[in-house]
Formats: sequence, C-alpha cells, structure tokens
Amino acid sequence: MPSTEHNPQDEKPAIGPLIGIDTRLDIDKTNSQNKKLQSPGFLSFLEQVQTDLNAAVAVFVAVNGHDVQQLTADKTDINTLFADHEHYPDFVAYFARTKAEIEHWIAVDNPEPLAHQAIVDQVICLRAFIETRYAASISEPDTPQKQKQKQKQKQQQQQRKVGHYLGAGIVMLPIIFAWFTLRKGYSNWLRIGAFLWLAVFLYATFPTANHDLEQSPQPYGQAPRQQDTGE
Repeated sequence: MPSTEHNPQDEKPAIGPLIGIDTRLDIDKTNSQNKKLQSPGFLSFLEQVQTDLNAAVAVFVAVNGHDVQQLTADKTDINTLFADHEHYPDFVAYFARTKAEIEHWIAVDNPEPLAHQAIVDQVICLRAFIETRYAASISEPDTPQKQKQKQKQKQQQQQRKVGHYLGAGIVMLPIIFAWFTLRKGYSNWLRIGAFLWLAVFLYATFPTANHDLEQSPQPYGQAPRQQDTGE
C-alpha cells in the first residue's frame, strides 16, 4: 500500500513528459464538490501515487539498459527510443489503462476510503505487471553460465531438421547421404545415427557382393575348372 508519508530520500527520478509518457495525474483541485480533494491526507496520498507511476516507467527504462536520470537530463523521447521495442506497446497500453482508472476514481464523487483502496489496487496491479514481465531481468544478472545457456538454446533453435528426401536417402543409400549430415546445423546424434546405419549397411552389403562375384559366369572360351577326383 502506498504510504502517505513524504520522505525525500525515497523519491525516485521524476519522469514526466520529457521522455514521452505523460505520467502526470489529471487532478481538478478546484472542484469543491469533490470532498476528498479537499482533504490534505488524500492529496498527500496522490503525491505518493504519482511517484509510484513515475517509478513504473523508470523500471521499464532501467530494465532495458538505459539511465533514467541521463534520459531525463537529455530530454530524450522514449517513444522514439523504444520505437522498435516489442514489449513497449504492451507496457504503454497497460500503463495508460491504469492511469485512466486512477483518474476516474479521483474524479468521481465517492467516499475517500473507497477511492483510496481502489487506487491502491490499481497501483498494486501495475507493480505486479512490471514484476511479472520485467523484474526478472534485474534480479537475474547475465552471468557467463547464463550466456552459455542462451547460446546453447540458440544453437538448438538453429539446428536443421531432416527433410523427407534426406531421411529417405540416408535409409536407402547411406553411403552417399550420410555425409550430408556433416554440414553445419545438424545435431551430433543425427550424425552418429547416420554413420552407424552406414556401417551396418556396408557390413550387410559386402558379403552379398563377394557371393555374387563367386557365382559370376566364367569368361568366354574358358572351360570351367573341375575338381580333381583322384582317379
């Protein structure tokens, strides 16, 4: 639950319209009919909510490897910075829905405790969305072991698949097609299997060839050799 106490040490870098997302809550403090907007405690609470909305954008920016304060100082538009980012549209859409819902509870003339709890629920949902989608990138540093795992996964994804023609060629004529598995992209298990089948194929084929050679007819004009009967 957002705290109503203001502590300067807990402030996060202000991220306003300078970097593209309008995080500022639209609060009509001149509406005298909205009693909760006349409450100093509720207004202090909204200041903390504003800080939480700014922090939500800061988390997204930081997770993607950018310095929030530097972007703010340089007046960089993150709509341009993240124009090609695949997750940015989802984040912006969810943030806009959350902000609109909070502004609705601020504007509607309802009891302060009810609006307070509804706004807290929206902030909690926004935090959960950020933690689910992006917090893992902060809590799990990119260690050498993790880089090796990513590289291994990438290699597995890039491995070639055995087509119907190559598979049939390996089965029917492995002496030719087994060598195709040595090309880049095929797994070691496929290569081992192909050459084991080649060895079996050659072992089964050579005796048959020798037998056929023994049974072949004699050249023309050469009488067949007769066995000596000893007579």
